[in-house]
Amino acid sequence: MKNFFCRQSLLSFVLISGVMTQSDIAQGMHPSADELGHKLFETVAQFSMDNNHHPTKIDFVRKLIAAHANVNVPNVLDNTPLIEAASMGAVLKRSAYVNALLDAGADVNIQGFNGRTALMWAAHDGDHEMCRTLIAAKSNITLCNGEGHTALMLAARWGNPTALSVLIEAHNNLLRSRKQVLFATWTAAPMEICDMVHPFVEDFINDIDNTGKTPLILAVWQATILPYLGQLEDTVRVLLAAGADTTVIDNDGHTARYYAEQMADSPSKDAVLALLSA
Repeated sequence: MKNFFCRQSLLSFVLISGVMTQSDIAQGMHPSADELGHKLFETVAQFSMDNNHHPTKIDFVRKLIAAHANVNVPNVLDNTPLIEAASMGAVLKRSAYVNALLDAGADVNIQGFNGRTALMWAAHDGDHEMCRTLIAAKSNITLCNGEGHTALMLAARWGNPTALSVLIEAHNNLLRSRKQVLFATWTAAPMEICDMVHPFVEDFINDIDNTGKTPLILAVWQATILPYLGQLEDTVRVLLAAGADTTVIDNDGHTARYYAEQMADSPSKDAVLALLSA
């Protein structure tokens, strides 16, 4: 009897949701996990466009999840509901959608359009709390998008120093844990050997993208295009404190200082030049 009522409840729900019609059900059809997943994506995307939080929508998302919607189903751009939720920008209550999807087992490391993960979108938007949530959910912080940008690079590029600090901390924790694994394996190994084994982890702050730009160069270069975007001075301070190399030259033959000199309209120009010259 309990199963009967659960089944009736599900059939009523899929009718109301628009996933299936009464005719579909009369013919013995039932919604697949992917069909429910696409409705889930549609609901999250609608919230993104509305830029408002509607309690009924998060309830609807939870009901779709309870109906066994595929939480990892991609749309035509390869974005999953989690990526869509994380890319909403700093809108009200998006964390409720992300947490609901994570609780349902959404894969945090799926790479959607242009190779972006949910963490990359949170870093781009400067949502440091969302970054913490996704890192705690085992997001791979070393993944790169199609431009060769990690989440850390995106936080730097778009002038988000708080999110950047969270990601630097995560990279340092990763480095520390990998060194501990090496010491556990080779108890006699000196620190120098560990540094040689995982140099790409240790030098994350000076990683380069497809154009040879480090996080520091990206931050300053972006300001030559959008001079009032983000918190450039604080971003540069965070990067320098973490060991950013000011002498790196990108594929165009330029350093961060060169780009700083091109920031004609930026209110941070003098301060950034002073930091890069210190």
